[in-house]
Amino acid sequence: KAKVKAKAKAKAAAPKIAEEPFHFTYFFVMAKGLAPAIVAEMSGRAWTGTAVTDVATQWAGETGLKASGKCPFGQLPLLEVPARGKMPAQNIGQSVAICNYIARIAKRKSGLEGDGSQEYAVSQMLMAEGEDLYNALQKNQTTAFVKEYGKDGKVTKEESKKWWTEAAKNQIAMLDKLVSSTEGSAFTKGGTSTGELYLFAMLHQMKLVKADILDDAKALLAWYDATKANAIVAKVLNGESAIGEFKQYFMDH
Repeated sequence: KAKVKAKAKAKAAAPKIAEEPFHFTYFFVMAKGLAPAIVAEMSGRAWTGTAVTDVATQWAGETGLKASGKCPFGQLPLLEVPARGKMPAQNIGQSVAICNYIARIAKRKSGLEGDGSQEYAVSQMLMAEGEDLYNALQKNQTTAFVKEYGKDGKVTKEESKKWWTEAAKNQIAMLDKLVSSTEGSAFTKGGTSTGELYLFAMLHQMKLVKADILDDAKALLAWYDATKANAIVAKVLNGESAIGEFKQYFMDH
């Protein structure tokens, strides 16, 4: 007992290692940057952010981030994790990996990993669904940079309309059924799992294009509205987080 008490006392007396913020970098549009920013803000951990606004100088070129070798796959987003204690510094790419890493180091009250294995599985399932929706949007919807259908990997305008009215609506109906089957109004008890926030980020971008896209999915719309009203989520949407304001990416022209 004396040894245990001595160890506990020594641990308590040991100086705490200062928590240095992790740094998140993405372009100035929502796309794959909105979800990680919301997750970072929800984590309760210190973080800083950079929104790349000048692609020619901040990203491309000999002195740009792309040439620095920091990005594991030569693309954004990028999460730079500082060294802490015996843990070396690390650069993490891919938005899903970034969100899951932040959830792993987040404060427990954040609810990012859910409560138990079942909620964790639900969270991961929703994250995968969010990825599916994003990939479909990339194919079926014009953006701030690709303004014409039938070019640069985009389908025709007629095919886009069909996706919005059929495939997209079918996915939303399944999400509505899933959230309706839970005990509360969210997919998890806390409602702030990583997957829920990731899915929200994609549905939010869909609603910016088609404001009525969730109108027939009452339970899903109620969850969306509640998530949007969350003070931490609202802080990011209002451009008040460490990375500042994100511009709309998917849009009609």
